[in-house]
Amino acid sequence: YVPTAHFASTTGAVEWLHKNGYTVVAMETTSLSVPYTNVTYPKPTALIVGNEVYGVATEVLEDCDHIVEIPCFGVKNSLNVAAAAATGTFEIVRQWNVGL
Repeated sequence: YVPTAHFASTTGAVEWLHKNGYTVVAMETTSLSVPYTNVTYPKPTALIVGNEVYGVATEVLEDCDHIVEIPCFGVKNSLNVAAAAATGTFEIVRQWNVGL
């Protein structure tokens, strides 16, 4: 099973994650983001994804260790949150399983 916790705010969750040794990575398209495959994800890593309308809040992005994006081609500049979370999670687990 996966342990869960509830926080009053995302910034509170990020603060707790940092205090407990997590690297915190946000998935968001910004001028500061890098392709998600260009980052090494240590254990443990927490992946923050925003909602499909507003994305990840600026104050949350400022507290994250990395900001990554999924490069998209064509008219749209992002995937829906479910597809983005699955893609990011797959890359993290892939790296952990090959020992990067």
